[in-house]
Amino acid sequence: MIGGCVWCASPDAPTGRMPDPDGGSDDVRREAWGHPKVVAHFLDGHLLKGFALDFRPSRGAFLLRRRDAVDVEAAIRIRLAALKALFFVKDFEGDPTYRELSDAARSSLLGRQVRVRFRDGEVLRGTSPSRDPGGAGFFLVPMDPRSNNRRIYVTATNAVECRFEGGDQP
Repeated sequence: MIGGCVWCASPDAPTGRMPDPDGGSDDVRREAWGHPKVVAHFLDGHLLKGFALDFRPSRGAFLLRRRDAVDVEAAIRIRLAALKALFFVKDFEGDPTYRELSDAARSSLLGRQVRVRFRDGEVLRGTSPSRDPGGAGFFLVPMDPRSNNRRIYVTATNAVECRFEGGDQP
């Protein structure tokens, strides 16, 4: 078992790698300066918005260049263990009036439907493509294709509960 995430120890748990939910084959969607837009949600509740310069789940840390930073040298090293989750976003601000549809149809080609609950009570629902027994986390694609989130990297040790939706249990 990984932290509070019993599901992550299951042979059906997801891996840290996933295809682009929008149909591309690149593992990381490229944005400005060749790096994806991300919002890092820390365990203590604070957020950092910027560009992930070298995100690979297997490394345990990555460099984040704040969105307002001009120089790449100003990048901050972020440890994955300090994060609740890393949100790969379409836009830094999103639409504050938009309410995501948690039951929106999402292709089963993107994996099994998963529900994740965090210590702060937040619940995320999405699909996850595959597994990595003993992995530190996994990717989740939001159920709503119109979500501002392209995908979310969930740090497994910081999730209180991870389970399959639809009655399936690991």
